[in-house]
Amino acid sequence: MVTEIIWSDDAKVELEVIYADLLNYTKSKQNALSVINDIVSHVEGIKYPEQYQIDEIIGDSYRRLIVRNFRITYQIVSNHTIRVLGITSTYMDH
Repeated sequence: MVTEIIWSDDAKVELEVIYADLLNYTKSKQNALSVINDIVSHVEGIKYPEQYQIDEIIGDSYRRLIVRNFRITYQIVSNHTIRVLGITSTYMDH
């Protein structure tokens, strides 16, 4: 069971950038904060390191989950610890 979640510096910065971008786009602190809260609560809701899909590009000890339009990549450090590596948008401009 996951008892420790480590947020990498990159993931922390990406959360800040996502918030700023959403605030700029929606002009709503409430909407921007809602997305950030969803991302954080989904990560905090990870009970087992292997709970989500393997990230085939990176390897077996790396997992990914999708929250709204964002892909969260994390690394399994141990049976009790995960490290959030990054948060990227899955939205594609055409």
